[in-house]
Amino acid sequence: MKNTVKILIILLVSSFLFSSCDNDIMDVEFSTTLSEKIAVHFNENIDQETIDNTIIVNLDNTDTHDYLSKIKNISISKLTFKIVDFTGDDVTNISNTDLYVDNIILFNNLSITIKEAFDNQTIYEVTDTNKLNQVAQLIKTNNQITAGITGDYQSYAAANFKVEVTLKLDITANPL
Repeated sequence: MKNTVKILIILLVSSFLFSSCDNDIMDVEFSTTLSEKIAVHFNENIDQETIDNTIIVNLDNTDTHDYLSKIKNISISKLTFKIVDFTGDDVTNISNTDLYVDNIILFNNLSITIKEAFDNQTIYEVTDTNKLNQVAQLIKTNNQITAGITGDYQSYAAANFKVEVTLKLDITANPL
């Protein structure tokens, strides 16, 4: 009988200790990079025309797939835009340019000479912590965001380029 009571007490104490343990010890922390390219085409001999091009950036990749429904927190360590894959003339310009994610304008009213930004490998990095936190919350909630570029362009020759959107994410998930 004494042994039974001792075993019951040990079981009760053990169950109390294990049930009161914080689930945070099971958290998994990792980093991943998401990158997509927004394709842009400018027509030939245009004095002014407006573009609004977007791309969906999806959270689901090989790093995150197993944790999509178990993500506790996402923070963005870096969010950048960069002109890549340019073909066109030297004077292709875009003005009143906004770079955005969903309804969050990250860069407003830029004026960009596309070839110059391409040649200089200009990187437009978001440094506003509040905006980064808003984007992180959107991607956590929806598992995706829509990134875009809007603006007015002038082009004497046809031009093509892409705007590469890159997000470096730090993720905390709990597999339980």
